[in-house]
Amino acid sequence: MATFVIRSLDLGPSDFGGQLPVRANILRQMPGPDRDDYLVARLERPIKYHYPDAFDTARAQHDFLATDEDGPFVWIYVIVACARLVGTRFHAQMRSLPINIAFVIDNTLGNDERLDFAKVEFAAVGFADAVPEPTPSNLTEGETRQSDQAHTLVDNTIVRQAVAAFAAEPGQRRALEVLRTCMFGDLLFDITGSELSATGQFEAGARMQIGGGTGPGGGRALFAYTRNDEIARMYPPGTRIRSMVTPAVGALELVRRQHDSWLYIDPAGPTCAISAAEVDFALRNPRNEPLKAALAALAAGDIDRKAVLAAFLEDGPLLLGLDDATPDNVSVGSTTLPDGSTGLLGFTSAPEVVAFRPSDAVTAFTTRAVVEMIRNEGHGGIVINPSGPTIALSAAEIGATGPKSPRFTPGS
Repeated sequence: MATFVIRSLDLGPSDFGGQLPVRANILRQMPGPDRDDYLVARLERPIKYHYPDAFDTARAQHDFLATDEDGPFVWIYVIVACARLVGTRFHAQMRSLPINIAFVIDNTLGNDERLDFAKVEFAAVGFADAVPEPTPSNLTEGETRQSDQAHTLVDNTIVRQAVAAFAAEPGQRRALEVLRTCMFGDLLFDITGSELSATGQFEAGARMQIGGGTGPGGGRALFAYTRNDEIARMYPPGTRIRSMVTPAVGALELVRRQHDSWLYIDPAGPTCAISAAEVDFALRNPRNEPLKAALAALAAGDIDRKAVLAAFLEDGPLLLGLDDATPDNVSVGSTTLPDGSTGLLGFTSAPEVVAFRPSDAVTAFTTRAVVEMIRNEGHGGIVINPSGPTIALSAAEIGATGPKSPRFTPGS
Protein backbone atom coordinates (compact mmCIF):
# COMPACT_ATOMS: atom_id res chain seq x y z
CA MET A 1 0.00 0.00 0.00
CA ALA A 2 1.52 3.29 -1.13
CA THR A 3 -1.50 5.60 -0.71
CA PHE A 4 -4.27 6.05 1.83
CA VAL A 5 -7.14 8.50 2.14
CA ILE A 6 -8.21 10.30 5.32
CA ARG A 7 -11.99 10.40 5.04
CA SER A 8 -13.17 11.80 8.38
CA LEU A 9 -12.13 12.76 11.91
CA ASP A 10 -13.05 11.37 15.28
CA LEU A 11 -11.25 14.16 17.10
CA GLY A 12 -9.67 17.30 15.69
CA PRO A 13 -10.22 20.87 14.52
CA SER A 14 -13.30 21.52 12.39
CA ASP A 15 -11.34 23.38 9.72
CA PHE A 16 -9.23 20.25 9.17
CA GLY A 17 -12.35 18.11 8.87
CA GLY A 18 -13.72 20.58 6.34
CA GLN A 19 -10.74 19.93 4.07
CA LEU A 20 -11.34 16.17 3.93
CA PRO A 21 -11.19 13.75 2.26
CA VAL A 22 -7.54 14.02 1.29
CA ARG A 23 -5.15 11.42 -0.07
CA ALA A 24 -1.65 10.88 1.29
CA ASN A 25 1.23 9.14 -0.46
CA ILE A 26 3.49 7.23 1.92
CA LEU A 27 7.10 8.35 1.58
CA ARG A 28 8.75 6.18 4.21
CA GLN A 29 8.50 4.61 7.64
CA MET A 30 10.26 6.51 10.40
CA PRO A 31 11.07 5.33 13.91
CA GLY A 32 10.18 7.65 16.77
CA PRO A 33 10.93 7.96 20.48
CA ASP A 34 8.05 5.66 21.45
CA ARG A 35 7.44 3.35 18.47
CA ASP A 36 9.11 2.44 15.16
CA ASP A 37 6.13 2.39 12.75
CA TYR A 38 5.37 6.05 12.09
CA LEU A 39 4.59 6.74 8.44
CA VAL A 40 5.66 9.97 6.75
CA ALA A 41 3.21 10.79 3.96
CA ARG A 42 2.89 13.61 1.43
CA LEU A 43 -0.61 15.01 0.94
CA GLU A 44 -1.78 15.07 -2.66
CA ARG A 45 -2.93 18.65 -2.04
CA PRO A 46 -1.81 20.95 0.77
CA ILE A 47 -4.16 21.81 3.62
CA LYS A 48 -4.36 24.81 5.91
CA TYR A 49 -3.59 24.53 9.61
CA HIS A 50 -5.11 27.53 11.41
CA TYR A 51 -3.00 27.38 14.52
CA PRO A 52 -3.96 28.55 18.05
CA ASP A 53 -2.64 31.76 19.58
CA ALA A 54 -0.01 29.87 21.60
CA PHE A 55 1.55 28.32 18.49
CA ASP A 56 5.22 29.25 17.95
CA THR A 57 5.47 30.30 14.31
CA ALA A 58 9.27 30.13 14.52
CA ARG A 59 8.91 26.35 14.25
CA ALA A 60 7.76 26.63 10.63
CA GLN A 61 9.63 27.77 7.54
CA HIS A 62 8.57 31.36 6.90
CA ASP A 63 7.50 30.68 3.32
CA PHE A 64 4.73 28.35 4.52
CA LEU A 65 3.07 30.91 6.80
CA ALA A 66 0.08 32.73 5.36
CA THR A 67 -3.18 34.43 6.31
CA ASP A 68 -6.72 34.22 4.98
CA GLU A 69 -10.13 35.45 6.10
CA ASP A 70 -10.08 32.94 8.96
CA GLY A 71 -6.73 34.10 10.28
CA PRO A 72 -3.09 33.01 10.14
CA PHE A 73 -2.23 29.47 9.09
CA VAL A 74 0.57 27.15 8.03
CA TRP A 75 0.47 25.30 4.71
CA ILE A 76 0.78 21.57 5.46
CA TYR A 77 2.21 19.37 2.74
CA VAL A 78 3.37 16.37 4.78
CA ILE A 79 1.89 14.48 7.72
CA VAL A 80 3.04 11.76 10.10
CA ALA A 81 0.53 9.03 10.86
CA CYS A 82 0.30 5.81 12.84
CA ALA A 83 -2.37 3.31 13.78
CA ARG A 84 -4.11 4.51 16.94
CA LEU A 85 -5.06 1.19 18.52
CA VAL A 86 -2.54 -1.29 19.89
CA GLY A 87 -2.33 -4.37 17.68
CA THR A 88 -3.55 -2.62 14.52
CA ARG A 89 -1.48 -1.41 11.59
CA PHE A 90 -1.73 0.07 8.12
CA HIS A 91 -2.49 -2.59 5.52
CA ALA A 92 -3.67 -2.89 1.92
CA GLN A 93 -7.28 -3.79 2.80
CA MET A 94 -7.84 -1.35 5.66
CA ARG A 95 -11.16 0.47 5.92
CA SER A 96 -11.91 3.14 8.53
CA LEU A 97 -8.69 2.38 10.41
CA PRO A 98 -8.38 4.73 13.40
CA ILE A 99 -5.13 6.69 13.03
CA ASN A 100 -3.24 9.43 14.84
CA ILE A 101 -2.36 12.35 12.57
CA ALA A 102 0.37 14.94 13.12
CA PHE A 103 1.17 17.85 10.83
CA VAL A 104 4.81 18.31 9.80
CA ILE A 105 5.54 21.91 10.82
CA ASP A 106 9.29 21.93 10.22
CA ASN A 107 9.93 20.48 6.76
CA THR A 108 13.56 19.72 7.58
CA LEU A 109 12.10 16.52 9.08
CA GLY A 110 12.63 15.01 5.64
CA ASN A 111 16.37 15.04 6.30
CA ASP A 112 16.09 13.17 9.60
CA GLU A 113 16.46 9.48 10.30
CA ARG A 114 14.20 9.53 13.38
CA LEU A 115 10.99 11.37 14.18
CA ASP A 116 11.53 14.55 16.20
CA PHE A 117 8.27 15.49 17.93
CA ALA A 118 9.41 19.12 18.00
CA LYS A 119 9.01 19.24 14.22
CA VAL A 120 5.40 18.05 14.15
CA GLU A 121 2.11 19.15 15.69
CA PHE A 122 -0.44 16.58 16.82
CA ALA A 123 -3.55 17.39 14.83
CA ALA A 124 -6.29 14.81 15.01
CA VAL A 125 -7.58 11.28 15.30
CA GLY A 126 -9.07 10.22 12.01
CA PHE A 127 -10.21 7.28 9.93
CA ALA A 128 -8.22 6.09 6.92
CA ASP A 129 -8.92 3.78 3.98
CA ALA A 130 -6.30 2.12 1.82
CA VAL A 131 -6.24 3.14 -1.84
CA PRO A 132 -5.89 0.04 -4.06
CA GLU A 133 -2.53 -0.39 -5.75
CA PRO A 134 -2.48 0.10 -9.53
CA THR A 135 -3.21 -3.16 -11.34
CA PRO A 136 -0.13 -4.26 -13.33
CA SER A 137 -0.60 -4.45 -17.08
CA ASN A 138 0.16 -7.86 -18.52
CA LEU A 139 1.44 -7.21 -22.01
CA THR A 140 3.44 -8.86 -24.72
CA GLU A 141 5.61 -6.77 -26.97
CA GLY A 142 3.59 -4.34 -29.06
CA GLU A 143 0.25 -4.82 -27.28
CA THR A 144 -1.87 -1.82 -26.28
CA ARG A 145 -5.09 -1.85 -24.27
CA GLN A 146 -6.96 0.05 -21.61
CA SER A 147 -5.77 -0.51 -18.04
CA ASP A 148 -8.12 -1.45 -15.20
CA GLN A 149 -8.12 2.21 -14.19
CA ALA A 150 -9.74 2.98 -17.57
CA HIS A 151 -7.02 5.30 -18.79
CA THR A 152 -4.73 4.95 -21.76
CA LEU A 153 -1.49 3.15 -21.01
CA VAL A 154 1.41 5.44 -20.25
CA ASP A 155 3.27 6.90 -23.21
CA ASN A 156 5.26 9.83 -21.83
CA THR A 157 6.51 11.41 -25.04
CA ILE A 158 7.68 14.56 -23.24
CA VAL A 159 10.17 12.71 -21.04
CA ARG A 160 11.20 10.40 -23.91
CA GLN A 161 11.94 13.35 -26.20
CA ALA A 162 13.97 15.06 -23.47
CA VAL A 163 15.95 11.84 -22.91
CA ALA A 164 16.61 11.50 -26.66
CA ALA A 165 17.82 15.10 -26.83
CA PHE A 166 20.18 14.45 -23.91
CA ALA A 167 21.52 11.25 -25.51
CA ALA A 168 22.18 13.13 -28.76
CA GLU A 169 23.88 16.04 -27.00
CA PRO A 170 24.91 15.13 -23.42
CA GLY A 171 25.43 18.07 -21.10
CA GLN A 172 24.14 19.86 -18.04
CA ARG A 173 21.35 21.80 -19.74
CA ARG A 174 19.92 18.71 -21.44
CA ALA A 175 20.17 16.70 -18.22
CA LEU A 176 18.32 19.41 -16.30
CA GLU A 177 15.60 19.37 -18.95
CA VAL A 178 15.11 15.63 -18.35
CA LEU A 179 14.86 16.26 -14.60
CA ARG A 180 12.36 19.07 -15.23
CA THR A 181 10.11 16.83 -17.30
CA CYS A 182 10.16 14.21 -14.52
CA MET A 183 8.33 16.60 -12.18
CA PHE A 184 5.01 15.86 -13.88
CA GLY A 185 3.20 13.01 -15.61
CA ASP A 186 3.57 9.25 -15.30
CA LEU A 187 6.25 6.65 -15.89
CA LEU A 188 6.31 2.86 -15.66
CA PHE A 189 8.16 0.42 -13.45
CA ASP A 190 9.10 -2.98 -14.83
CA ILE A 191 7.68 -5.58 -12.42
CA THR A 192 8.24 -8.59 -14.67
CA GLY A 193 9.03 -11.53 -12.38
CA SER A 194 6.88 -10.31 -9.49
CA GLU A 195 4.63 -12.81 -7.75
CA LEU A 196 1.08 -12.11 -8.93
CA SER A 197 -2.15 -14.07 -8.81
CA ALA A 198 -3.81 -15.40 -11.97
CA THR A 199 -5.84 -12.18 -12.15
CA GLY A 200 -2.74 -9.99 -12.01
CA GLN A 201 -3.26 -8.88 -8.41
CA PHE A 202 -0.79 -8.78 -5.53
CA GLU A 203 -1.79 -11.03 -2.68
CA ALA A 204 -0.70 -10.95 0.94
CA GLY A 205 2.97 -11.89 1.21
CA ALA A 206 3.60 -11.64 -2.53
CA ARG A 207 7.01 -10.39 -3.67
CA MET A 208 7.21 -7.16 -5.64
CA GLN A 209 10.21 -6.99 -7.98
CA ILE A 210 10.90 -3.61 -9.55
CA GLY A 211 13.53 -3.73 -12.27
CA GLY A 212 16.87 -2.06 -11.74
CA GLY A 213 20.58 -2.48 -12.28
CA THR A 214 23.97 -0.99 -11.62
CA GLY A 215 25.07 2.51 -12.51
CA PRO A 216 28.45 4.25 -12.79
CA GLY A 217 30.73 3.50 -9.87
CA GLY A 218 28.77 0.37 -8.98
CA GLY A 219 25.89 2.26 -7.38
CA ARG A 220 22.43 0.73 -7.46
CA ALA A 221 20.10 2.11 -10.16
CA LEU A 222 16.32 2.12 -10.38
CA PHE A 223 14.89 1.77 -13.91
CA ALA A 224 11.80 3.69 -15.10
CA TYR A 225 10.24 3.73 -18.54
CA THR A 226 8.24 6.09 -20.71
CA ARG A 227 6.10 3.31 -22.29
CA ASN A 228 5.72 -0.46 -22.32
CA ASP A 229 7.59 -0.78 -25.61
CA GLU A 230 10.73 0.46 -23.82
CA ILE A 231 10.36 -2.29 -21.20
CA ALA A 232 9.87 -4.93 -23.91
CA ARG A 233 13.21 -3.91 -25.47
CA MET A 234 14.94 -5.21 -22.32
CA TYR A 235 13.75 -8.79 -23.00
CA PRO A 236 13.78 -11.35 -25.82
CA PRO A 237 10.92 -10.88 -28.32
CA GLY A 238 7.63 -12.36 -27.15
CA THR A 239 8.45 -12.15 -23.43
CA ARG A 240 5.39 -11.52 -21.28
CA ILE A 241 6.18 -8.31 -19.44
CA ARG A 242 4.43 -6.68 -16.53
CA SER A 243 4.47 -2.99 -15.68
CA MET A 244 3.07 -0.68 -13.04
CA VAL A 245 2.20 2.98 -13.39
CA THR A 246 3.91 5.47 -11.09
CA PRO A 247 3.88 9.27 -11.01
CA ALA A 248 7.21 10.44 -12.41
CA VAL A 249 7.86 12.25 -9.13
CA GLY A 250 7.06 8.96 -7.41
CA ALA A 251 10.00 7.37 -9.25
CA LEU A 252 12.26 10.10 -7.90
CA GLU A 253 10.87 9.56 -4.41
CA LEU A 254 11.50 5.82 -4.60
CA VAL A 255 15.14 6.45 -5.54
CA ARG A 256 15.54 8.56 -2.42
CA ARG A 257 13.61 6.17 -0.20
CA GLN A 258 15.69 3.17 -1.34
CA HIS A 259 18.94 5.15 -1.22
CA ASP A 260 19.60 4.29 -4.87
CA SER A 261 22.46 6.07 -6.61
CA TRP A 262 20.75 6.53 -9.98
CA LEU A 263 17.45 6.65 -11.81
CA TYR A 264 17.75 5.46 -15.41
CA ILE A 265 15.01 6.48 -17.83
CA ASP A 266 14.51 3.96 -20.69
CA PRO A 267 17.75 2.08 -19.99
CA ALA A 268 17.61 0.18 -23.33
CA GLY A 269 18.45 3.53 -24.93
CA PRO A 270 18.41 6.33 -25.69
CA THR A 271 18.76 6.81 -21.96
CA CYS A 272 19.58 9.37 -19.31
CA ALA A 273 20.80 8.69 -15.78
CA ILE A 274 19.61 11.03 -13.02
CA SER A 275 21.91 10.98 -9.99
CA ALA A 276 20.82 10.74 -6.37
CA ALA A 277 22.12 14.28 -5.82
CA GLU A 278 19.91 15.59 -8.63
CA VAL A 279 16.94 13.69 -7.23
CA ASP A 280 17.54 15.20 -3.78
CA PHE A 281 17.77 18.69 -5.30
CA ALA A 282 14.43 18.19 -7.05
CA LEU A 283 12.64 16.85 -3.98
CA ARG A 284 14.07 18.86 -1.10
CA ASN A 285 12.65 22.11 -2.45
CA PRO A 286 8.90 22.76 -2.28
CA ARG A 287 6.92 22.34 -5.48
CA ASN A 288 3.50 23.45 -6.66
CA GLU A 289 2.05 20.35 -8.30
CA PRO A 290 -1.53 21.72 -8.67
CA LEU A 291 -0.25 24.77 -10.55
CA LYS A 292 2.01 22.62 -12.76
CA ALA A 293 -0.94 20.33 -13.53
CA ALA A 294 -3.10 23.35 -14.39
CA LEU A 295 -0.48 24.63 -16.83
CA ALA A 296 -0.34 21.23 -18.53
CA ALA A 297 -4.14 21.14 -18.75
CA LEU A 298 -4.18 24.64 -20.23
CA ALA A 299 -1.64 23.61 -22.88
CA ALA A 300 -3.79 20.57 -23.72
CA GLY A 301 -6.88 22.78 -24.08
CA ASP A 302 -8.69 21.11 -21.18
CA ILE A 303 -9.10 24.26 -19.05
CA ASP A 304 -8.99 28.02 -19.58
CA ARG A 305 -6.64 30.59 -18.08
CA LYS A 306 -9.15 31.42 -15.35
CA ALA A 307 -8.63 27.93 -13.94
CA VAL A 308 -4.86 28.46 -13.98
CA LEU A 309 -5.31 31.79 -12.24
CA ALA A 310 -7.42 30.07 -9.57
CA ALA A 311 -4.65 27.50 -9.05
CA PHE A 312 -2.10 30.32 -8.73
CA LEU A 313 -4.22 32.17 -6.16
CA GLU A 314 -4.45 29.06 -3.94
CA ASP A 315 -1.28 30.41 -2.27
CA GLY A 316 0.91 27.37 -2.75
CA PRO A 317 4.70 27.46 -2.98
CA LEU A 318 6.35 29.31 -5.84
CA LEU A 319 10.07 29.38 -6.59
CA LEU A 320 12.15 32.22 -7.98
CA GLY A 321 15.60 32.21 -9.51
CA LEU A 322 18.31 34.44 -8.06
CA ASP A 323 21.32 35.71 -9.96
CA ASP A 324 23.87 35.75 -7.15
CA ALA A 325 27.03 35.84 -9.27
CA THR A 326 27.76 39.27 -7.76
CA PRO A 327 27.22 38.99 -3.98
CA ASP A 328 26.61 42.71 -3.57
CA ASN A 329 24.00 42.78 -6.34
CA VAL A 330 21.72 39.75 -6.07
CA SER A 331 18.74 40.06 -8.41
CA VAL A 332 15.53 38.09 -8.92
CA GLY A 333 14.99 36.66 -12.39
CA SER A 334 12.71 38.77 -14.56
CA THR A 335 11.72 39.39 -18.16
CA THR A 336 10.19 42.14 -20.27
CA LEU A 337 6.45 41.78 -20.86
CA PRO A 338 4.74 42.76 -24.15
CA ASP A 339 3.65 46.11 -22.67
CA GLY A 340 7.27 46.99 -21.84
CA SER A 341 6.98 46.44 -18.10
CA THR A 342 9.07 43.95 -16.16
CA GLY A 343 7.62 40.62 -15.12
CA LEU A 344 8.99 38.26 -12.51
CA LEU A 345 9.82 34.70 -13.53
CA GLY A 346 8.10 32.15 -11.28
CA PHE A 347 8.58 28.39 -11.21
CA THR A 348 6.64 25.41 -9.87
CA SER A 349 9.73 23.37 -8.94
CA ALA A 350 13.47 23.72 -8.48
CA PRO A 351 14.27 21.84 -11.75
CA GLU A 352 12.12 24.38 -13.60
CA VAL A 353 14.38 27.15 -12.26
CA VAL A 354 17.72 25.66 -13.25
CA ALA A 355 16.48 24.17 -16.54
CA PHE A 356 15.68 27.73 -17.61
CA ARG A 357 18.90 29.27 -16.26
CA PRO A 358 21.39 26.76 -14.78
CA SER A 359 23.45 29.41 -12.99
CA ASP A 360 20.54 30.70 -10.88
CA ALA A 361 20.12 29.92 -7.21
CA VAL A 362 16.70 28.67 -6.08
CA THR A 363 14.64 30.42 -3.43
CA ALA A 364 11.16 29.50 -2.23
CA PHE A 365 8.24 31.82 -1.56
CA THR A 366 4.47 31.48 -1.51
CA THR A 367 2.34 32.87 -4.31
CA ARG A 368 0.94 35.42 -1.84
CA ALA A 369 4.44 36.66 -1.05
CA VAL A 370 5.24 36.90 -4.76
CA VAL A 371 2.06 38.90 -5.40
CA GLU A 372 3.13 41.34 -2.69
CA MET A 373 6.61 41.53 -4.21
CA ILE A 374 5.12 42.38 -7.60
CA ARG A 375 2.93 45.08 -6.02
CA ASN A 376 5.70 46.64 -3.96
CA GLU A 377 8.37 46.57 -6.67
CA GLY A 378 6.03 47.79 -9.41
CA HIS A 379 6.29 44.80 -11.77
CA GLY A 380 3.73 44.38 -14.52
CA GLY A 381 3.04 40.71 -13.77
CA ILE A 382 4.63 37.28 -13.71
CA VAL A 383 5.57 34.58 -16.21
CA ILE A 384 5.28 31.09 -14.74
CA ASN A 385 7.49 28.24 -15.99
CA PRO A 386 8.99 30.05 -18.99
CA SER A 387 10.39 26.76 -20.34
CA GLY A 388 6.79 25.65 -20.89
CA PRO A 389 3.97 24.99 -20.58
CA THR A 390 3.82 28.62 -19.51
CA ILE A 391 1.45 31.46 -18.77
CA ALA A 392 1.87 35.19 -18.23
CA LEU A 393 -0.40 36.74 -15.61
CA SER A 394 -0.73 40.50 -15.30
CA ALA A 395 -0.49 42.37 -12.02
CA ALA A 396 -4.17 43.27 -12.37
CA GLU A 397 -5.19 39.62 -12.79
CA ILE A 398 -3.41 38.49 -9.65
CA GLY A 399 -4.45 41.48 -7.54
CA ALA A 400 -0.98 43.01 -7.37
CA THR A 401 -2.01 46.59 -8.11
CA GLY A 402 -2.73 49.36 -5.64
CA PRO A 403 -0.82 50.76 -2.65
CA LYS A 404 2.34 49.09 -1.45
CA SER A 405 2.23 46.97 1.67
CA PRO A 406 4.11 49.08 4.24
CA ARG A 407 5.50 46.18 6.25
CA PHE A 408 6.16 43.75 3.40
CA THR A 409 9.46 41.93 3.19
CA PRO A 410 10.21 39.19 0.62
CA GLY A 411 9.12 35.77 1.85
CA SER A 412 6.62 37.16 4.35
